[in-house]
Amino acid sequence: SSERVQGGFFTATIDDFPDATQFRGKSEGLTAVRLLDYDETSYVNFEAEVFFDNEDNILQIENFGVHFGESGLVTYGLRLDAIMDRVKNKLSLDLMSRLLVDVTNDSSKVVSNLFAAHQKSMLDLTFLEDADNRDKFNCIIADAIHPKMPAEKYMDKEENENEIKQVIGDTYSAHDLNADELIVLGKGGLMICGPNVLRHQASVIVYSGFKARSIFMKCVFNRCFMLADVLKRARGIIENYQNNPESMDIVRKTLSTCTEEVITLGEIQTFLEESVDGLLLPQPFEGDDASQELAKILNLEDAMHRLLRRAVDMKKTIEGCGNELGALREMSAVISSVKKFTINEGIESTTKNLEDAFRAQARNSTQLEIMQVVLAGSLAFDIVDRTFGQYMSIADRIGWVVDYIQPAIVELPLGWFALNMVFWLILGGGLIILMRRLSYLGNAVDAKKIKVNRRVHIRRLASFLAQKEMEAVSIGEDDKSTVKKYTWVEEKNTAKWKGIPPRFDLVVDERYGFILSAFLQVTKRQTQLTADQIWDMFLDELAAHGVWDTSHSKESTWDGRSAALAAPARAGRALGAGQALGAGKAG
Repeated sequence: SSERVQGGFFTATIDDFPDATQFRGKSEGLTAVRLLDYDETSYVNFEAEVFFDNEDNILQIENFGVHFGESGLVTYGLRLDAIMDRVKNKLSLDLMSRLLVDVTNDSSKVVSNLFAAHQKSMLDLTFLEDADNRDKFNCIIADAIHPKMPAEKYMDKEENENEIKQVIGDTYSAHDLNADELIVLGKGGLMICGPNVLRHQASVIVYSGFKARSIFMKCVFNRCFMLADVLKRARGIIENYQNNPESMDIVRKTLSTCTEEVITLGEIQTFLEESVDGLLLPQPFEGDDASQELAKILNLEDAMHRLLRRAVDMKKTIEGCGNELGALREMSAVISSVKKFTINEGIESTTKNLEDAFRAQARNSTQLEIMQVVLAGSLAFDIVDRTFGQYMSIADRIGWVVDYIQPAIVELPLGWFALNMVFWLILGGGLIILMRRLSYLGNAVDAKKIKVNRRVHIRRLASFLAQKEMEAVSIGEDDKSTVKKYTWVEEKNTAKWKGIPPRFDLVVDERYGFILSAFLQVTKRQTQLTADQIWDMFLDELAAHGVWDTSHSKESTWDGRSAALAAPARAGRALGAGQALGAGKAG
């Protein structure tokens, strides 16, 4: 709490060992924060001391006073005591310009250690991942300026103006507030000089806040225009999606990124509008001519209205990007629908071709069966001829044929024909019964498909698969994964499989070490085991080879084991725990 912890060291460095009690590191890059004043809903003021690397033989002591306001304005303040050999008085603008470069960068690093992740993401989006080098508006308040001249003489386009440009950028105008006070306005800052100019601090800070918002708005507008260009390129890719097979993947990734950017830019625009709308403007002091003149020069009310109009314009630009994004999504959806329609047409055409092929196959199967019967008849006739000697016309030389076959069958009307038909019926019918029996045994299949998604040791799995005789290995590879599909039939082992061996398909992501899915097929009428039982046997083999990687305890360990066999295992573990508990109580 703020009562117990009034500050400390802050850093954006990630702690690689968050469970440890200490964080060891260099002091460079840290920000020492000491809380000064705060209101939980309005503001917070704190002093920040930075510890950043400096060049050798250079001592740079920087203590910032930082103000975070509810409007989103962040104000950094520091007092210059000395620069190089200039101590307190007559500080050189040449040296000050170099110091301001360091102050601008260091102030960004100060708050970078304090910003939330979402705030950093908004800054990185606006400044293209270079938020630490973002521009700021410098406000220089000095007791005096040397040489002291009328304000218009500082705008001489020569030496005097060039000196001032070093610290506030391109100069716009210079004004005398009274005989002792003057103000110079520039693109990147302002400089106000006089013996008692701190009384104008409120007006100057509000004006500086408006200029800082203007700088930020310019960056946001540029980001919106870049987003519009990205969407324009995405439209071109969609319109010519046939030229690149990966075009729709590119479009989907682009639209996803742009959607996130549009949402973030919309949040930024809302914050900007809220930070300006309803802001209370300081009023000039009555009877103070310099304050009245400063109010006319700064014209804060008109500046606020201009910012509000720009915020509204920004909202319209972001909404335009959002509308374009929606249109591109619809175009992408239409193309996806067209592709699906094309795929469905192809599937329909393929299905029709398959139906025609099945009908042709059925016809061919019938014809083949007829041809088998015909060939069986031819074979039966040949067997009868060779058995009874008709093939070589030597039947009259075979005694048992002459004594028994010729009187009983050959000389009997249609007897020889009936004998051939009987043999044909026996052989043809037996052949048909055999073919249908083989078809009957092979058609009954018990299959199981399991989605595993479990981590494994790739080397141990490779050693296990090397023991199998692979029928096929197919590889699917892209920039994100390397997926292999192994197909094999287990070796014949009637005692183990209680019939013919099963067939396995195993899909493995070898880049990240996962078994993704598996498929096994069992000929149901030729083995006594079910697919669930065989899968459980396969899991036991994997466990015996130490294939599973159990180092990630938070990941799922489900492997598709059948509930009928897993329940007894759980019951056994529970029983063992109960026995151990009972033994503990007895002890």
